[in-house]
Amino acid sequence: MDYKSLSEFAALRGVSPSRVMYWLKHDRLAGAKKAGSFWIIPAEADPGVKPVGRPSNTEEVPFRDKEAAMLALCAAPPKLQAWRRAGTPRFMAGMALMLASVTGFDRVRYLALAEKLDPTALSVDAFESWLATNPYKPSRFLPMLQQLRKRKASARHAKP
Repeated sequence: MDYKSLSEFAALRGVSPSRVMYWLKHDRLAGAKKAGSFWIIPAEADPGVKPVGRPSNTEEVPFRDKEAAMLALCAAPPKLQAWRRAGTPRFMAGMALMLASVTGFDRVRYLALAEKLDPTALSVDAFESWLATNPYKPSRFLPMLQQLRKRKASARHAKP
């Protein structure tokens, strides 16, 4: 059996050493032993939980880039071809439905866009399913979108 030190195990799992100490304290790492003042942990030990905390920079950057592109798309007037290029029809229809429910967006226009992208996405069950899997959580995405739209509007008014 291959054993790792606490810091090696933390690096292997992509978590902080304090998180590994938490798992040790709560007996979540089967086979872990204390050797003097050091812990040795089987490399294959599984705490039974997903790592918590911020994702590593390599995981975070592509998602944030996609999020910025999606914000820009949603802040602009809806154009069917641009929305089709941005993602799968079902996903983009869900985005259009989400925007149709927001004050300040042209509900009729976004509902029509969603129907053109994927007519099957218009049911309540389909939208609930979309919401559950959508990486852009409305509680975060919509305030950022509103802020972007305000900045764009104030920039248009500020031009002489």
